[in-house]
Amino acid sequence: MGKNYCHNRAIELAQGDLFLILDSDDAIVDECLEVFWNIWTGIEDEIREDIYGVSCLCKDGYTNELIGHAVEDGLIENAYKWKHENRIYFDSWGALNAKLFKKILFPQLDNIKFIPEAYLWDKASNRRKVLSTNKILKIVYYQNDGFSNNILKSYVNHSKGRYIYHKMVINELFLELLKVNSVRLVKDIIQFIRMGFHSKYSLGEIINDINNIYRKLIVIIFIPIGLYFYIRDNYKENSNV
Repeated sequence: MGKNYCHNRAIELAQGDLFLILDSDDAIVDECLEVFWNIWTGIEDEIREDIYGVSCLCKDGYTNELIGHAVEDGLIENAYKWKHENRIYFDSWGALNAKLFKKILFPQLDNIKFIPEAYLWDKASNRRKVLSTNKILKIVYYQNDGFSNNILKSYVNHSKGRYIYHKMVINELFLELLKVNSVRLVKDIIQFIRMGFHSKYSLGEIINDINNIYRKLIVIIFIPIGLYFYIRDNYKENSNV
């Protein structure tokens, strides 16, 4: 039934304080759980309520190199703002506050087996704290058949899940993202339109999915660019057949 269903079911059953997600191409360092637990229990109980998790860094299992760059250590007041200010758009990881994530779940929709994990992280991190460490606790072994290596195929096959994510960003996080990274916001708008076309939604359906008249107008402005990328995707896909 897909990873989204598995995540929702697992967090429902979870009984601990922290919740970790590991994919088939992931590994952890020996001290991983101990580091997470020591950081988590080193914070006062009343502060923990508003923390979405403990964030760490990853390295490439084949090259042994850090993925991305070092980040600020310690307690971060607004995790969503921090992510975009520091351009943390690379593979990072963390232990999630299980109590919080029991309330923040993937939408459970028929025939949609993939929604980007950023859907959860962005919803949970906005205006919430995060505990950050520069320790490398996860090792990633990128596979040839992984999403990161077949992004065009993922756009086509999982467009509805990606559409749901970008719609959430525009409807719920528009102003926050506009303040810290307007370029990223424009990319999200274009991706929203692009994934809408891949999902076979009409222009009317795409525009009506935006919940504010001013945001609707902004989306309309970028429709030609989203349409361009959609046409280009189809051309590339047909060229590879």
